[in-house]
Amino acid sequence: MSIRLNLFFILLTAFIFSYFVPAFSIRAEEPQAELPYVEIDLIQRKLHYRTTSKVIKTYPIGVSKSKDFLTPTGVFQVLEMDDRPGWLHPYKKGVKIPPGPGNPLGTRWIGFYKNSTLNQSYGIHGTNQPNSVGKFVSHGCIRMKIPDSEELYRVVHVGTPVVVHYTRFDFQNHDGDIALVINEDPFNLEPLTIENMKKHLTAKYPNIQLSQPALEFLAKNGTPGQTRLVGTLAKESNAQPSSASTPKAVSPVK
Repeated sequence: MSIRLNLFFILLTAFIFSYFVPAFSIRAEEPQAELPYVEIDLIQRKLHYRTTSKVIKTYPIGVSKSKDFLTPTGVFQVLEMDDRPGWLHPYKKGVKIPPGPGNPLGTRWIGFYKNSTLNQSYGIHGTNQPNSVGKFVSHGCIRMKIPDSEELYRVVHVGTPVVVHYTRFDFQNHDGDIALVINEDPFNLEPLTIENMKKHLTAKYPNIQLSQPALEFLAKNGTPGQTRLVGTLAKESNAQPSSASTPKAVSPVK
């Protein structure tokens, strides 16, 4: 009797999980070798079409208007492409705008993230509001000027990796001396604390010897754009940093 009950609860749990847990896009592998991919920097509001060793072209973009609409971060891939997209209003049921000059998606759609359970999609697209490009304006999608979106559309394909970053801290390696670069934090997701800086530094450089006074100074006086030496690497770890862990996705739409 107990075996049957256990089996029943296992099956019930599996059903509930499959029914209620949202079906998010499967994450792609990190970009390989010299194959081109798309890199999106939400803080800098830039899209880079690049390989692992060089940037081929950089475009300005419009991004999420608040943390409530933050674009999922991580490594994804192009799932769908449309050269005549229609637009469904994400919050007003039944409101649809067909392809044409008044379409908020412009002339191209490059989708890279989909939650089929919630019927939400995120993608890169043109816009009929070119002045919004370069600003924090969207519901989570990535806006480009129409000529830029058409140019990008010609060089990507279904399966092209799309890497989305929200990078508060960058790093510079000066022959083993490591400098921390502070970027903006427009959505207050990455506080400028000693613990947070240590977390990012040790994830990037596991064998770093940190300078506590430098971290304390930055925690108290750090400002966006500031760069400061914060530690040194052991000689054997001087060559290459480890890969930082990919941030986990958040949710909502444009």
